Amino acid sequence: MDEIQIYASATVAILGIAYPILLQVISRLDEKYDSDYIVELFEGEWIRKLFIFSLFSSLFSIFLWTLKRPPLILRDYLIVQNSAAIMVIFTTILLIIVFFGFVNKVIEYYTPQKIVRYFIKKHNRWLKNEQPLEDLKYFKALSSIFLISIRRHQTNISKTLSDFFYGEFRKVREKSKNQLVEYPQQFYDLVYTSIEEIVLTKERRNRTLEYRLGNGVWLIGETEVQISEKTYLWLWLNLRLAVQNNHDDMVFAHWENADKYFSYYLRQKESVNKLATSSTTFIKPSNQDEVKKRESERERFIEFHYALGGLLSFSKRFYCIRRMFEYTNQIPPKYVLLPDSMNEIFQFFFKINNDINREFEWISNKYPFPNLSGLRADGIVKKWISSYMAILFLRQYTLLSLFTYSRPLDFPDLPPTQGEKKSWIEGLNFFKGLVVDLLGNSEILESLGFGFLTERWCEENDKLYPLEFLDRLKEQLEAKYEQGSLTISVDSEKEKQFFDSSKRSIETAIVSAMRINNNSPVEGEVDIRYVIGERMLQNKDPFSKNPEASHLNFDSFLSEAISRKIIDGLGSTFILKLAKTYLMPPENLFKAIDALKVNKEEFVIVNFGLRISYYRDHLNIRELTETSYKEIPIINFSGSRSVNRTLFVLKKAHLPKITPLTIDPEVEEKYLLKPISGQFNVKGSIIDLHQKADIREEFTGKEKSDEELKRSVLVSIYLSLEIKWKKEARVVEIAERSPWEEQGIAHDIKDVVIFGQIT
Repeated sequence: MDEIQIYASATVAILGIAYPILLQVISRLDEKYDSDYIVELFEGEWIRKLFIFSLFSSLFSIFLWTLKRPPLILRDYLIVQNSAAIMVIFTTILLIIVFFGFVNKVIEYYTPQKIVRYFIKKHNRWLKNEQPLEDLKYFKALSSIFLISIRRHQTNISKTLSDFFYGEFRKVREKSKNQLVEYPQQFYDLVYTSIEEIVLTKERRNRTLEYRLGNGVWLIGETEVQISEKTYLWLWLNLRLAVQNNHDDMVFAHWENADKYFSYYLRQKESVNKLATSSTTFIKPSNQDEVKKRESERERFIEFHYALGGLLSFSKRFYCIRRMFEYTNQIPPKYVLLPDSMNEIFQFFFKINNDINREFEWISNKYPFPNLSGLRADGIVKKWISSYMAILFLRQYTLLSLFTYSRPLDFPDLPPTQGEKKSWIEGLNFFKGLVVDLLGNSEILESLGFGFLTERWCEENDKLYPLEFLDRLKEQLEAKYEQGSLTISVDSEKEKQFFDSSKRSIETAIVSAMRINNNSPVEGEVDIRYVIGERMLQNKDPFSKNPEASHLNFDSFLSEAISRKIIDGLGSTFILKLAKTYLMPPENLFKAIDALKVNKEEFVIVNFGLRISYYRDHLNIRELTETSYKEIPIINFSGSRSVNRTLFVLKKAHLPKITPLTIDPEVEEKYLLKPISGQFNVKGSIIDLHQKADIREEFTGKEKSDEELKRSVLVSIYLSLEIKWKKEARVVEIAERSPWEEQGIAHDIKDVVIFGQIT
């Protein structure tokens, strides 16, 4: 009995110690690591769960022992008779063993060095079992410890974890060879929150860690990788955080690493040539796709750092920009992240400010600046990146004494197309304004190291002052633009496009008109009307190979006008043959046709612009379809300027004869006409008036000056449709009266005269 009480006392003693320990462990773990997640991991440890189980088991066995109940079965066996005491002894011994294990686990969690090693081991085992990267629970716990070590300046812990994390980032990169590298979200969060912890810490004791986090090496690495857009965004957010908190050293650390990365791991790929065929000596690159891909990666990397310059300009960190300008790791000095020539500067400036370029349409999402949002954010971001390009423009003057092999102040290559030239001419005013602002601020110039740049210095060194340089560049552009506007020629593809569009449009209109063509000869006394083609002066630009801007319907504008003219002219000839006109409200319109007493064998209805579906579906006109009324044929046309919402009733024998006539050969020769539609004798041409002085003289002083005419083309479509009516043809017009228009007094059904009685 006494021996068993010893075991029971041991259990009670452990119980008295255990719960205070449990409560203190949980509360102090939260205070120690400032992380609920680590507390959750501790609560999930198997030794803790086993300890609680052992404690309750021991207490339960003591409870059974105190009851002194005889065994229910096998009472003659000694072991069974003492089963309660044996259970107390066993559970108590187990509890004591587990208790020591639990205490050891508590010590492990309370000792940063031990818990770090423990979590790293668990993390590696987790990965070895191929668990998903999205559920890196021990990585998350280590991240919490890392942040605490930064906050509390625990250099040894932060150094150990820094090495561990770098290795984890490298593992992801190694698994993503030859494809875009995208890390789990926890990785990006770790870098951002770590930088946030550093920039908010006033004491900067761990410079090594600050450099490692700031230089982007965890995200970029130190080998050749393909940087994803998500990684670029988080690199940007990290740098923005550093800039906002005036941590220029961190930004400069990134610049140093980026310079090395671009120089060694994003080097241009050399083309590898091979024979196109075994029987020729023609050489072509065999790795052309790789070369283009690498060039695209390099352009993206440079674009990112131009945007970084814009962020620094926006934040007035000009001394940091100067440090970046002066950094190089090569002899002779080479600045790989900065432009060597004016070409690079102006090409990027006009690229980012091109409204047609969709790549930078929502640039504030790609490069978010601090405290910017709303519709104006994109314009402000572009403005400050452009301002950085103006700084780079002034920097070219500092390169004169550094390089003997380059010409940093040479004018950029002028763009080849008229549209680009015009865009440059217009954009230079904005760029010049940015340069004026910089030159007018001596404090900024001194911060950047450009204080020497004065008109006197430029004069002494025989160099153009920056503003004069821009004026000269604009003069060159305007001269080239003027020359180009005269000498650009009509592109053969655009000419073909014009002829194809004209053919489709005009043939469709004529085929539609021919539906009322009288197949019988129209002889005797006749009335004749004509529909002829058109010609017009147009700017030459839409017809050039590389137009200044997109021109809507340039190829079909004239032909569509002529197509409308054909239907309009056809409708106007019906009006000339009217014998009777009736204005009817909608409900009486088809009743008027009934009153005419016409039949399906002799008569036809021609509709201009009346909505048949409205009468059929809403007014429930019986026996009305889109093509007939009480079996009398209906021929439908769209409305025109001369006639609309009108039905014409006439005999089929009185339909007009429509005949396409031939074009005068002299006109055809003079205006260089080419066939558009051989079926209907339609011809056309596009004449460059700069090259045809004789035709240009026809228009000189009438519509445009001679200089304007030289930049124009004469676009012509020639046709002649003869519309011949019999003199005795009679047409009855039944027009729809609209309640919203002033059309006069409507007729009544009793006013309608039978068609056969019309004189």
